[in-house]
Amino acid sequence: MGLPFYGRDWQKTEARDLVHAEVQNMIKEKNATVRRDPSKEPYFEYAGNHTVYFQDARSLDAKLDVLVRKHPNVGGIAIWHVGGESRAYWSSIENKLGR
Repeated sequence: MGLPFYGRDWQKTEARDLVHAEVQNMIKEKNATVRRDPSKEPYFEYAGNHTVYFQDARSLDAKLDVLVRKHPNVGGIAIWHVGGESRAYWSSIENKLGR
């Protein structure tokens, strides 16, 4: 299972990647209200035409719960964009996959 450690700032069909700190700064700067979609993915909207989807420990927990439930003997995961993540992401992975 691939896990995203990045966020994406979407404006129509164009998007740019964001690391955890950038997302957190945007939330503060824009005084954004974070919501969650049905899959527990956090997102917020700003400027009327931007939507930012991103990860947090809660969304990673939800993904890992599905993985462990459907594949209890999984050998590992793949992570995209290591280096800009929150330390909480690693705790989530350790809690769910640590053996």
